[in-house]
Amino acid sequence: MGVVERSSGPWGRLGGSEGDPGGCEEGLGGCGEDMGAVGRVVEAVGRSWRTQGGSWRLWEGPGSAGNSSGDCAEGMGAVDRTRALGKELEAPGKGIWWTDLTSAMATRLRSAGRRCTVIGGSGFLGRHMVEQLLARGYSVNVFDIQQSFESDGVKFFLGDLCDKEALLPALQGVAVAFHCASPAPSSDNRELFYKVNFMGTKAVIEACKEAGVQEVLSANDPANNFLTVAIRPHGIFGPRDPQLVPILIQAAKRGKMKFIIGDGKNLVDFTYVENVVHGHILAAEKLQTGSPLCGKAFHITNDEPVPFWAFMSRILTGLDYDPPKYHIPYWLAYYLALLLALLLGLLRPLVTIKATFTPMRVALAGTFHYYSCERAKRDMGYRPVVGLEEAIARTLQSYPHLRRARA
Repeated sequence: MGVVERSSGPWGRLGGSEGDPGGCEEGLGGCGEDMGAVGRVVEAVGRSWRTQGGSWRLWEGPGSAGNSSGDCAEGMGAVDRTRALGKELEAPGKGIWWTDLTSAMATRLRSAGRRCTVIGGSGFLGRHMVEQLLARGYSVNVFDIQQSFESDGVKFFLGDLCDKEALLPALQGVAVAFHCASPAPSSDNRELFYKVNFMGTKAVIEACKEAGVQEVLSANDPANNFLTVAIRPHGIFGPRDPQLVPILIQAAKRGKMKFIIGDGKNLVDFTYVENVVHGHILAAEKLQTGSPLCGKAFHITNDEPVPFWAFMSRILTGLDYDPPKYHIPYWLAYYLALLLALLLGLLRPLVTIKATFTPMRVALAGTFHYYSCERAKRDMGYRPVVGLEEAIARTLQSYPHLRRARA
């Protein structure tokens, strides 16, 4: 997963030409238009910013002004009030800082009117990405093999990810591309993974270069102003997830969620989809020539590793299913799965049976796999916007149809 962007600086024009602070008419003289815009953004952020504690801070703006000096006063007044709010919220437990507000301001100003393409935008992560980009003022193209939803603010392009000629129309006039296409994590089709993740990404890079998009995944060429960053989330979950929760509940209905593999203490990262989207958009906004993001990969997680089986039990009990309670040693489960895979391989010329108890799934369920996102915090200013408990609660609320019927 990654982003590609046409770089034009983090703020765009805030009045005056670059390197010309003395241009009164268009620089300081343009304070009304530009600082008025800043003021309106600050006011919007102030009205709608949600703290980590879950409460809403409401405060009113100064009203509109009809001229440059008035707009400037509006803008600076909003900034002053936001500084005061920031100091108030710096108290322990408030969870919001002045730097958050200025970062949000920069993001709103930079994204306004920009066109981007979300490759894989009809999928689970891609659709959430589209919704957040629209909310931030982007114009959005979606390229995918199918169209899964309707939106007045989105232009859809259908085609094969590996077909560069099919990709090109979706990338014309685009400033930034988000590459979110991937096979389902539960797939065991190696050929499909190679085609989509390697050949497809190669086609995306070539198409972006040809179309003039200048910020993609795992490729970086500053000499040509082609800037990229790779985002590596782990264990994505959330509303509309077609994998983790539905598959877990299906297994529970079949009586297959009775055993804990190993001692149940193995820590794993599960990452809420909104945090993954936040990480992608942050990367796009921070990516520019000379940025420490260029050509690098960043782990994005909820930064709250949790015991794998505790998380699974939380989902099951939240939907009124019994959690697993019997333990099976990890080594025994792994070798049983390996033996089953060998037997099915021998039988394959005669019959094809799709196993769900595989060595990979045993390893995922019984080993530690969590990642540090410290570099994303340092270089991108990343912090999860939704904590794990809140994320689980929102996810459970989104699946009323999967809740166990009470007798």
